[in-house]
Amino acid sequence: MYATDDQYMRVTTIIIFLISNLSCFGQTKYPDHYKTDLFDGVLFAKSDNVYVKASSANPTRKEVYAAERLLADKIDSVLKDFNKTSKVPVEIRKKYTGYKRQYFAYITNIGQKVIILSFYYSPGVLLKNKRSMTPRVADDGWDNNWRISFNTVTRQFFDFQVNSLGG
Repeated sequence: MYATDDQYMRVTTIIIFLISNLSCFGQTKYPDHYKTDLFDGVLFAKSDNVYVKASSANPTRKEVYAAERLLADKIDSVLKDFNKTSKVPVEIRKKYTGYKRQYFAYITNIGQKVIILSFYYSPGVLLKNKRSMTPRVADDGWDNNWRISFNTVTRQFFDFQVNSLGG
């Protein structure tokens, strides 16, 4: 017995449907609220990147967790280095765990992925609040709003910026 064209079409349609649904399995839906005992934040898709458009990428939970763990260990040295050159000392460490975070990513010109960790400390930034699920760049707030970048390949932090210092 031979299959008809109609049966081939049905089987093909079912296979395409299954493949397309399986390819979505396990992928992160963005924005992705990610809360652990160490941090509380939102991961944004590359299309929502407010810092870099051309080479933006999707941050993953694994990458964000690795960056957060390392930053928790290195925050004192990051602040010490920054405060050596800053005209205004920053005291982030006292409230480090109280910050809400937003995460973005991009690919460098040599193919390395960078995660941008943006920190917000204010009563208006609650993750249940719709505003926190929207990508944003804070333009004021001193050490209440800051960001740092993390290279996932070299595992180095760079580009530490505190909003409105000197401005």
